Order: sequence, then C-alpha cells, then structure tokens
Amino acid sequence: MKTQICISRCFGLFLTMMTFFSFTVVQAKELVKVLILTGQNNHNWQDSHLILQKYLTDSGLFAVDLAISPEAGGDMSAFCPKFADYQAVVLDYNGDAWSDATNKAFLDYVEKGGGVVVYHAADNAFRNWKEYNEIIGLGGWESRNETDGPYVYFKDGKEVRDNTPGPGGSHGNQHNYVLKLRDKKHPIVKGLPDEWTHCQDELYDRMRGPAKNMTVLATAFSDKSEGGTGRDEPLLMVIHWGKGRIFHTMLGHVGKEATHPAVECTDFVVTFLRGTEWAATGKVTQKVPSNFSQSSGNNVYTKLFAELDKYAVVYDKYDDANYPILSGNAAMGGLMDPLGRGVYNIEVNDLYLNEKERCFGPGMMLNVAQFAGLQPEEYRQSYDLGNGILSTHIAYSTGAYNSELFFSQDDKELMVYTLTNLGKDDLLCNIDLGRYSLKFAGQSSSSLYLTSPDGSFSCLHYFLQSNMNLNAHVNAHLPYSQDVYVNVPPGETVELTLRLNVRSDNMPQAVANPTDRTFLLKNHINKWQENWKSMGFVILPEGEYAKTFYRSLHWLQCTAGLERNLPGEQQFATLTSNMAAAYNYHGKVRLNHSPWWQEPFTYGGAGWSMLAYTWFGDKTRAGNMLAGLYRPEVLKKNVTDMFPVGKYEFEYGGKKKGNFEYLSADNGDAIAFAHENLFDRSNHQVPPWDKQVHIQGFAPAMYYHYSRLYAEKEDTAYAVMRGSARFWQSILHWDAKQKSYTMAPLLSLTEDLFEADLLDALIAAKWVLTQAAVLAEQRNTDGDLRKQWLQIAQNIRIKDRNGVYLEFGGDDGSRAGAGYMGIRGYTYLGFPTLETMKSFAAKKVNKSLDLCWERNKKGEGMITFIANWFALTDAYWGRAEEAYEKSSYCLTQTDPSSSAMCEQNGALYYFLTGYASFTMVPVSMVLQSVGNEIKVFPAVPKAFADIEFYNLPAATGIQVSGVMKGGKTQRVWFEKDGKQLLAVNDKEAVSVTFIGDKLVLK
Repeated sequence: MKTQICISRCFGLFLTMMTFFSFTVVQAKELVKVLILTGQNNHNWQDSHLILQKYLTDSGLFAVDLAISPEAGGDMSAFCPKFADYQAVVLDYNGDAWSDATNKAFLDYVEKGGGVVVYHAADNAFRNWKEYNEIIGLGGWESRNETDGPYVYFKDGKEVRDNTPGPGGSHGNQHNYVLKLRDKKHPIVKGLPDEWTHCQDELYDRMRGPAKNMTVLATAFSDKSEGGTGRDEPLLMVIHWGKGRIFHTMLGHVGKEATHPAVECTDFVVTFLRGTEWAATGKVTQKVPSNFSQSSGNNVYTKLFAELDKYAVVYDKYDDANYPILSGNAAMGGLMDPLGRGVYNIEVNDLYLNEKERCFGPGMMLNVAQFAGLQPEEYRQSYDLGNGILSTHIAYSTGAYNSELFFSQDDKELMVYTLTNLGKDDLLCNIDLGRYSLKFAGQSSSSLYLTSPDGSFSCLHYFLQSNMNLNAHVNAHLPYSQDVYVNVPPGETVELTLRLNVRSDNMPQAVANPTDRTFLLKNHINKWQENWKSMGFVILPEGEYAKTFYRSLHWLQCTAGLERNLPGEQQFATLTSNMAAAYNYHGKVRLNHSPWWQEPFTYGGAGWSMLAYTWFGDKTRAGNMLAGLYRPEVLKKNVTDMFPVGKYEFEYGGKKKGNFEYLSADNGDAIAFAHENLFDRSNHQVPPWDKQVHIQGFAPAMYYHYSRLYAEKEDTAYAVMRGSARFWQSILHWDAKQKSYTMAPLLSLTEDLFEADLLDALIAAKWVLTQAAVLAEQRNTDGDLRKQWLQIAQNIRIKDRNGVYLEFGGDDGSRAGAGYMGIRGYTYLGFPTLETMKSFAAKKVNKSLDLCWERNKKGEGMITFIANWFALTDAYWGRAEEAYEKSSYCLTQTDPSSSAMCEQNGALYYFLTGYASFTMVPVSMVLQSVGNEIKVFPAVPKAFADIEFYNLPAATGIQVSGVMKGGKTQRVWFEKDGKQLLAVNDKEAVSVTFIGDKLVLK
C-alpha cells in the first residue's frame, strides 16, 4: 500500500509538471520494448522502479516489463532475464552477483547492440566484474580505488583523468545543484539549455573507472560547503561497448523519505526518457519542453539561494565599530546585538507615540555579569540572508555560549531567541527588557506579562515566555527590569519567545507564546522560502555590487511588505542613546532621531519598497502596500490643505514670491499625495516643502504600473489617476500669450527650487492627464473628461533651449549644482513617467542628463536613492554605463560593514529608500515593459556581461526570464499563467510587442 501511495503521488506530480511544462513526445509507430531490472539495492528500489516504469509507459513511447531479482542472499541461479527480447535494459540494481549464465547473456546482448540505461546506484554494483565496469564507464563505492581506473572530472572546461590513489565514490549533502552541458550536440541533450538547476539530490563525486569510449554530457560543481570535492563532476554520460549504446545517469536518488524530489523534477524525467530512447534506438524523437530551464519546479531559485549564502554577513573578529545587524519581519524588527545577546530596542510598525508619530518598543537582552568588560577570545557571528537568522558563538576565559535569534516571518508578533551554555559553570543571565516604561500585568514561573502605561495612543502588550524558570521580583511598575533572571546550567539551552502585541486599548489579554522552538524555526524558514519564491530575481556577476544587491533584497523583505502601516524612512533602525551606550557609539552618530511621521506619502520608504516589490513580481505584497497608501478622504482633503482657492502670496527663502492663483475653485474630485508630514493650514501655514505636489507623478505611477503589470480588475488605479488628473486640471492655467498651459510656482522635487513651470511638474501633469485618458478609454467612461484631459496634456509645453530641457521656465543655466540639485527633476524624463519618453528627443535627453550629473559633481553628497532614481532614468534611455556608474555610487555610501544598509547623510539615517531603489536598477537593465513593448537586456553594462533573470513581470501578467553570457543573449522566454507564450534563442537583443497574449518579435 505504501508503494502504491508513493507512486500515485509521484506520478500525479509528474502529470502536473508535464502539463505545466508542455512536455510532448513524437508518438512512435511501434512501442520500444524496455526491461527494468531491479530487486536489490541500497536505495528504495521498491518505489524507484515503479516510478521509472510509470514515466516510460505514460510517455507513449515504451512498452515496459519488469525483472525483479530474488532478495539479497537468495538463490540467483534461476534469475536470467531474456535480455535479447528488449531494445533497452534499465538497471535499477545494486546487489548480489548474477549467475555466470546471466552475466554472459547480458554481455552478449550489449555486444550485439542492446541498449543499457545505468540508473543512479547501479554504478555501485559488481566492482569485480571487469566488463560491467567498462559498460558503466565510472563507478563508486564497493572498495573501488585506483586499480579500477582514474577519477574523471572537469577543470577549466576540460576533462581530466586523474590516476591519483584514493577511494572511488562519495557524495555530500543532498541539495539542489546546477548541471552544465559538456556536449551540446549529442541527441540526448541537444536543445537543452547550457545550464539548468536540478532538484534536491545526491551529487556523486570521486567516481572512477575504465572510462573507455565514454563521452560526458553534463557535469555539476560539487561544492565543498555541501561536503563535495570542489570540482566539476560528471553526472550524465554515454558509453559505447561493442555495438551497444549505454546512457549513464547518476541522478535520481530515491530513499526512504516521504518525498523523492530527485526523480520528481522534470529535468530528470526528460533526460531519463531521452536517454532511454537513444540507448534503445540510437536517436531521440522527443521534444525538449520549451521552458526546460525552469522545469525543476521552483528550483531556479536555488541559484538565488546560492547567492544569498555567498553574501551572508559573517564576522570572525569582534569589532565594536561594526554597525549592528538589522533584521525584521516587516511588522517589527531592530538592530541585533553584536555579542548575540538579543535586541536592545524593537521597532514595532504599529506602535505609535501619538496619532502620527511612531516610537520604539522594548527589546530583550541577556546580560551575564561574569562576562562584563571582557573581550571575546573566540568570536563568530553570521547572519543568513536566506532566512534572517543570526547565529553567534562567543568564548571568554570564564565561559562560552552559542545563541540564535530571529524575528518570526510566520508569526509576525514574535521574536525567538536561544542561548546554549558551553561552559562549565551556570550562566546567571539578567534579562534586560529595554529602557522602556512598562507596567506589570502578570507572571508565572516561566512567563512574564507587561503592558505600556495608560494614556499612550498605542497600547503595547509584552509577553515573555521561557522553557526555564524566570526569576522575576516585580512591583506594580518595572522601571528597568533588573530583577528578571534566568539560570542556564552547563550544556543546557534557554529558549525565549518574546511577543509584542499592539492594541488600541489597554485591556489585558491572555496570549500564550508557542514554546516549541523546532516548530517555530521550521515555519519561519518555510515562510522565508515562500517570500523568496513569490518574487522574480536577477543573478549578477560576483562582486561588491552583487553583495549590495542581494543584501538590499534581503533587507527590503525585513522592513517592508506589511498589509497595514507603511514603513518609515528609518524602519526598525533608530539608534537611541541607551543603545549607543551599549555599543560604544557615543560621539560616532547622532542619537535619538525620531522616525518620520506617517501620513500618506509617496517617494519615501513606502513608495520605493512598493515599487521594488512591483518590479520583482511580488503582486501580493505590493498590492497590500498600495491598499494601505490609498486613503481617499485624506487624499481629497490634501488638495485644499495644501493650496488655497484663489490668489495667495507665498514667501520662499525669506523672499516674497508674489501672488499666485493655484486653485480657481474647489474641485471635490481632485486628490493629492503629500510628501511627508502635512499640517492643517488652520493651525499654521503649510511650509513650501509640502508644495512638492508634482510628486503627484510618482504616486499615480505606483498604481498605474502595478495595474498594468498585473492586469488588475479592481479600479483603485483609475480612481487614483482620475483624482490626480482632476488635480492637475484644477491647478494648470491657460496662458494665451504662450499658447500653452502653465503652472504657478511649486517646490521642485529637488527641494531647493521654488519656481513656475518646473520641468518635473510639467512632465508629471502631462503624464497623469494622458494616462488617465488612456484608462478612461479602456473602461469606456468619463468621455467628456477624457477629451479635456487630452486637450490639456497636448498643450503642455516642456521648455528647452540650446538642446537642453530646462529645469524651470526661466532657467538661464546659471544655477549652481551641489548635492542632488536638479537631479530629481530630470529623472522625470524617464522614471517613473515612462510612457512620456517617446515625446522627448533622445539627444536633448542625453545632453540634459549628462550636464545635470556633471553639475552635481557625480554624486558628491547625494542621498543614494536619488542616485538610483537617476540610474533608473538612464537605464530606460538605454544608457547602461551611466546607470551602472550612478547606482555604483551607493556602494560607497552605506555603512562599511553593509550589515544594515544604513546610509548616514548629515543628521539623518537612510535605510529603506536607498536599498529598495537600488534593487530596481538591475531589473530595469534586463527588462523593460512600456506600452505594448517588452525589451529584454536593453541596458546591460559591460560589467554585467554574464547576467540572468527569472520570473520578472511584464505587462498584463506576463513573466519573463532570460540568460546572457559574454554580453550575448543566450535564451529568453515569456510565460503567463504557467504557459509559455514565446521562447527566443541566440539574439543579441530581444524586443517584442504584444496584443493580449500574442507576442511578436520586433
């Protein structure tokens, strides 16, 4: 029964995969007769031979019989299959020797032209049978050594035959690995991609044997970190013996586990079926699944996981100058102790000091008096980018410990911490709950329940639970929690779970933390895996740029993507004075800078992180964030809060700017997105900072691009575009003399310029009005408004002079540059108002961008996300080297250890805006989707001549993947809903247009 269940499950999955990957074969006129020989094996032959039989039979090519030997130790004399009746024999056997008669029959069969498939552990068999070892080419185990033949592996692209003495046959951990073709012309592998990722499997290495008449088809790198050899080992090969053809596959481990991923992935199925057909007939009639390189389920993601492993944060020496490592789960997070003792303060996304301002919450630190003031004699701390787990090993002269810490991705109110005592004495640990005013609410032997005082806007409930007794002597209030201890005996592990629960009232509640750390860890890791696999990704060449890129991707997921309460600029990473004292940071950084207020705003952390999720294909998290940003009543109120009806006199920079008309009437349909904090004009005048309303191009772009990429049916995008268009319709004024629409002075995105007819404002207005009209036409609504919007958009003139677009209407070119002056305005020549690009002259754009960058001293003093914004504009104009230069500037600005992607600029610390925007630049270098055109590899710099990307979104729900080697496109494929729409090979560049799901190469 167990076997039948397994086969049903395995084959059910196989059928699903066959459907998903459009696997097809050419039906033969007569079925190929195949015998599977099995019955003994050190592997689970009871499952494996039935799986192989199903694959062969249901392909429609083969008629399959079974030859099952006696059990190990049984009488083998009568076991003599009629090999001559078959065109191919599949060997799933590793056991007792056959009889002499069976051996002779088998050799006679092969010598006369019979086909053989050597499957996985069959190459362990019959070490002392000379001819068998010649037939399989390479073998392992069974005491094989140098007398059986050389090691065979690849080095620097060439096959090596190494006669060094040593045992034959080994493998490291089961894991996913990349197979690389070595013979692209052989019928079995012809048409397969140069590289692909194979499912979790054993990777046989140190195999040795005669290797006569053997051709290696594919190898895989046996990584030492997985227990391998550190060299490229052969895994698929063909051998000729007599007239016989032999296909040898070392893939396909089937053990006693409940699942068998090594034989459930399509690459195994495809190569096994094609290899069997070739062994039997000498040719292959089966077609390769068109998206074969994605055929191993989600195993292309093993490439991403390998990159994340490569760039993990690792410290082998304690240095208090290193910035503490940032971690989080989007709902809460903080800077983790360099000595692995916990988190001093924890930022909680929905914990507010008042109606607008967030505040940090208490953390949890374990302090051991006997280690106070000592320097570690042994130190190692590592932070895993794949799962956000911090591991620390500390040894002092008086003791040692290991600790582990993570913010649960599964239960987002939970932090999980363990400490193992490696010393000979008890560790009496004081549990410091942070410098935070807490009120005692309840206690048991292993738990503590505290709340924040009455009167706060948000009420915090703090639950600490342990697998050991918590010795706490508390009064009604805990000032600093010095009286909470836990005693950890030698060799024992204390497990602590900290839940921070925020409510709008202060009513006590009974919440029990889960105490099964194994369960918590498993769910946490699984959720991280889900997070990564919900996104597309890019594989960059090794180096500092790649390190920053993958770390940025990780911290994006730590700090953004929550359904409620959008992230602030300094999400989870505010250094307080107490925290700095603990880390010896006094005099090094500015302290106690409160996180910025949380009104609906756009280009800060919320906007860039949402766009990053959109560009990487995480529809769910991007959509959740957009929903949190869309607050119609606030957005409508913003319009009249920010601008008066009628004429109004403004001052800027201490100078009167004159009387200007902004709103000719109150337009109840108009909406406006403010920048950061927006004050009520009834209390005091809104500062010019908040006149940055032409950021109104950025916010609508977030909704517009999301809707276009994911073909959303709900109409939030149109509601935003319509309201934004109504705003611009209200604020633009017809100038009869200029015969165009003009604008009163606004504050430029550049923040130091308050002028009329700003470049970025005019472009934003033109784009919003045009795209609102496009959406209205698609929905067959607002016909009159649509005509008005188009009429206004067509009569907005972008000012230029001497081949350069002007920063503002009266620009004479004399304005000095510094920091990022002008750059934000010029970015609207490309990103995010992409659809306007066709209306600009490329030569003027190039000249304008170059002058702006030079004027700004090539980034000197610039905030990184501004450089990234500029780089995105460069990328969309095909300026690959310029985009690379500007985004590379970020590598020089983050904290030296890049353990938090912190950028200090003057008095402020920038986190999310910088690394979220940075991640988008490589995406825009490899894929651009504007209008009905998709461009692949449109702006790849020379430094990225080898680059790959997978599952990135293009318009209307299309996903695109591509591989470039040596600066030349190797392969590109387009999919939608799991179905391939188009695949392209060997193109220097790829551009397609589309109508619905029909893609046409340009």
